[in-house]
Amino acid sequence: MFRKIPATDAKYIKLKEKYQYTYNDFQKFAQHLTDQAGRSLKSSGKASSYARYLIKLLVLIEEEDGDIINELVSNESVIRLQDLGRHKNFEVYNKDEARFPSATIRCFVEYVNYKYNEKTEQLIDIEFNNKLNEVKENRSYYGSSELIQGPRPRKEKEMSRYGASYPRNPTESIEAKRRNNWTCEVDVSHVTFQSASDNNPYVEAHHLIPMAAQDFYENTIDFADNIVALCPNCHRKIHHAIEEEKRDMLMILFNKHKAMYPSYEIEIDFDTLCAYYS
Repeated sequence: MFRKIPATDAKYIKLKEKYQYTYNDFQKFAQHLTDQAGRSLKSSGKASSYARYLIKLLVLIEEEDGDIINELVSNESVIRLQDLGRHKNFEVYNKDEARFPSATIRCFVEYVNYKYNEKTEQLIDIEFNNKLNEVKENRSYYGSSELIQGPRPRKEKEMSRYGASYPRNPTESIEAKRRNNWTCEVDVSHVTFQSASDNNPYVEAHHLIPMAAQDFYENTIDFADNIVALCPNCHRKIHHAIEEEKRDMLMILFNKHKAMYPSYEIEIDFDTLCAYYS
C-alpha cells in the first residue's frame, strides 16, 4: 500500500484541493513549531514538507480503507493516521521517506490538539467575561490576588465543563479594563453601554496572546499587560473576522503591548501573533 506519491498524482491534487484551508493552516502551525524550536530557518522547507506529506498520508489511507476523511481536524483523522503509523510496513516506508511521515503524524496530532484547545478557550472566554461582568469591580471578591509584575511559571491546567484549560485570574482582567479606562483598545470611539454591575462602560477582556497558546510558553500569559479591553463587536471580530481584518486589529493592539512582553520573559513577534489567529 505504501508507494511514492508525486504532487502531480490525481488523488493528491484532489485531496489537497478538498483540504486546502487545513493544508495552509497546518503548514503555518508546523512553521511556528519549527521557529519556536530554533532549530531551523524559515527557508528550510520543513513545514511545507509536513503539509505535503499530510496529503500523501491521506491518499494512502483512502487507498487502504476505500474512503476519505470528511472532517480533517477531528479525532477520527488522528486515529486513522496513527493506525497508519502502526501498519507493519510503515517503518520501511518511513525510513525510505527520511522519516517525514512519522514526523508529520506527530506534528498533525499536536495541531489537532491545539485547534481543539482553541475552541475550548473561546467557549471559556465567553463564560469568563459573562461572570466577570456579573459582579462589581471588587478585588476582595476574587481573593485579593496580587497582580503579576514579572515572569511567573504558568499554572497547571484545571478541568472545566469544556475540558482541561489554564485558569484565568479575574483580577488581571479587571486591571486591564481599568488601565484602559473601560474603553475599546482598538478604537476609543466605539461606544457600548453602561454596565449595571459597576456603572462603567461595558467592555470585555481578551488575551492578546490567546490562552490557547499557553502550551508554547513556560511562563504564564495570564497577566494584565497581555489582556486587552474590547467592545463586544471588536471581541467577536478578533475571533471570527476574515484574516485581513484580524491582522489590522492585531497590528493596533500589538503595537500598544509589544514593549511589555520582555519584562515577563515572553518572546512574541507580530507574525507569530498572527499565526495564533490563523
